Amino acid sequence: GMSETSATVTTETCTANRYKTVGIPLPVHDIKIVEGDKGYFVAMPNKKVGEVYKDVAHPLKAETRKRISDAIFEKYEEVAGAVPTKEPEEQPEF
Repeated sequence: GMSETSATVTTETCTANRYKTVGIPLPVHDIKIVEGDKGYFVAMPNKKVGEVYKDVAHPLKAETRKRISDAIFEKYEEVAGAVPTKEPEEQPEF
């Protein structure tokens, strides 16, 4: 199917929006660039369930996660004029 990758970044809140089109427009909001122990990473929208945060939406494949992450970091660099230090890439746990 047809897919489109675009990202918009606002530096005030360090929040990025990711838009993915799969036949129908499906905007995904509240994706954030977060600082972890080993650098910055792209965090999917989540909610707190008990003491744990659970993703509300997330990619099923590492390749898709990388495309989203790359698009957001690229747009962040464009808007902020700097590149946050990325965490080393790891396989997501599902």
